Amino acid sequence: MNEIKINLPNSVFQEWAIATTRYRMTRCSHMLFSGVGDVKRYWTMFTSSTKI
Repeated sequence: MNEIKINLPNSVFQEWAIATTRYRMTRCSHMLFSGVGDVKRYWTMFTSSTKI
């Protein structure tokens, strides 16, 4: 798998994650499961206010 390493402020990452998760929640089930997997993977990077 090809990887690209970038520096991204946590606030920008959180906005991206929230937007993509909201988008996936309204789509097909395979996109929903993919979104849930991403949330599980990056949960520790979110602030407490984002986790609510």
